[in-house]
Order: sequence, then C-alpha cells, then structure tokens
Amino acid sequence: MRSVSEGAYLVGRDEELGRVRAFVDESAPAAAVACVIAGDAGIGKTSVWREGVAAAATARISRPREAEASFAFAALTDLFADGADEILAALPAPQRRALEVALLRREAHGRPPEPHAIGAATLSALRGLAPVVVAVDDLQ
Repeated sequence: MRSVSEGAYLVGRDEELGRVRAFVDESAPAAAVACVIAGDAGIGKTSVWREGVAAAATARISRPREAEASFAFAALTDLFADGADEILAALPAPQRRALEVALLRREAHGRPPEPHAIGAATLSALRGLAPVVVAVDDLQ
C-alpha cells in the first residue's frame, strides 16, 4: 500500500490503515473520541499514525523531541503554532493569560497560572478550532 504521507510503501498494514482511516472518517462530527495505536517498539506504529494524520485534513500535530519532553507544555507550542494570535484572541481573558504564559508568550508576573487554567484554555482553544484532530505521537 502506498503511504500518502511519506511516499513509502507500508507492507502488511492494510487492516490497521483501514481502521485508522475509518476512525478519522467516522469520528469527524463527534465531540471527543480517541484512537490509540499500541504495540511493541519498532512494529510501525508511527507509520500507521502518519497515515491517520494524512487522512485528517484538520490535524494539529504535536511531536516534541525527546529533549523537549520534560518541558512543561512543550506539546502546546506545536498544537497552536499555526494561528496562535487568532486562537488566543478568542479566549476569555483568564484563559488567554494562562495559555500565553504556557506558550512562553507572556511573563507569569508572580504566581504561574494553575494547570487547570491552562487545561481549560487548551480545551477552549481546540473547541474554537473544531472540527480538529489532535494527533500525538509517542504519548509518553
């Protein structure tokens, strides 16, 4: 099978690719659903994941490098890299401030925002972009 995202061939993954593509197609109008691709290291999970991302035209991709994985909120920078100004402008002021601090666009000035505020801002921002597929590779 031809890989849309890389131009390579994925051999023996027709069933998995079909399931991921069907998930993306069937889940588009859903409020919140998840698809987890699990298995041993080196079996091609990332290749199948890439195909799922390619099938979802509205995907926002977060792939922090190993060195970035320990940084708080590193994945948010990837998720909101495109259109951050518009995304932030649409949020209520407390959520906007929390997300701006998390994205290192604003100084915390005193106590940093609560993780709950950053989480609420992230959900509000993603809802404002709906429909959207958030594709996270290497969740750990």
